[in-house]
Amino acid sequence: MIKFVNPILALTLEIIMLITFGYFGMTRPWSLTLRILFTILFISIALLLWAFFAAPKSEHRLQMPSIMFFRMLMFTFSAFLLFQLGNKNLSILVFVFALLSQTISYFTE
Repeated sequence: MIKFVNPILALTLEIIMLITFGYFGMTRPWSLTLRILFTILFISIALLLWAFFAAPKSEHRLQMPSIMFFRMLMFTFSAFLLFQLGNKNLSILVFVFALLSQTISYFTE
């Protein structure tokens, strides 16, 4: 059961991470053009890092435990941005679920 639920939880965390990066970029106190450019850049960097180091079919995919630390770093950064945006409860929730997901993946991958 855990092996079935954990990939769903990890995917949900990945989607939350990307939404958080976009939301953070669009809430900056800059002009609309700069906000859009920053948001596209921010999400693109996250996607490129994820595709290079964490995608299942990547030739450069990290191995355990390095991939666990990479994913945890990305999810923690997302939780930090949520905290900075004033979403403290959601930030804590994302962090706890990320920690749970990566702990499970450490023992099941």
